[in-house]
Amino acid sequence: MKLQARHCRAARGMLGWTQRQLAEASGISAQTIKFFENGRNDPRDETLDRLREAFERRGIIFGNGDRPSVTFDATKAVIPV
Repeated sequence: MKLQARHCRAARGMLGWTQRQLAEASGISAQTIKFFENGRNDPRDETLDRLREAFERRGIIFGNGDRPSVTFDATKAVIPV
């Protein structure tokens, strides 16, 4: 599953995170996240993987395919929010 900008924005919203908080959790710069979410760049796969992992460790579940989705399941969180 390739993380899309809309996934990132939705997941941040579910967690109540700012771009800065996601940057701290993922080790990716806030500017890279901002540019990605605004469609100004297409990050490398490893960058997308780090963002996705930061979300998934906190209970975010991404769905893709015919119906892209973002859900939150606190029981799946390795790191509590």
